[in-house]
Amino acid sequence: MSDHSLLGYVTWLTGASGHLGQAIASALAGAGAHVILSGRSLEKLDPLAAMIRATGGSATVILFDIENGMQRKEAFDSVHREIGRLDGIVNNAYSGRTGTIESAEMVDFERACEFNIAAPFHLAQLALLLLKEAGQRNAGGASIVNIA
Repeated sequence: MSDHSLLGYVTWLTGASGHLGQAIASALAGAGAHVILSGRSLEKLDPLAAMIRATGGSATVILFDIENGMQRKEAFDSVHREIGRLDGIVNNAYSGRTGTIESAEMVDFERACEFNIAAPFHLAQLALLLLKEAGQRNAGGASIVNIA
């Protein structure tokens, strides 16, 4: 294995069911990570998990709506209870509309801030203890990647 192997690492990927999320999930699994696939659609996440497993990878599906703070907490509790460790988070969930500042509505801006700023902050806050443990365990520490 190369020095860039993620063998034995656990990485949580939000927005896993989209085109970019699927590519990220495949790359993480291909590097040896156990990938926690999150999103709002079991119809999209279950086949992705099956594909990862069929190619020798490891994946868990945790369904939740990233806009909902209570669901974020419940999702983290599931990660903690079912897996017990976390080496990284890839915040890939996204919501936004195209347009200009003249055509944008305040509700669109607030929703984009919830998805792209508040939710990743909250997930990092929830996972801090597990990420600190990973930082002590792993030579490379723990990672949080924010896709913007």
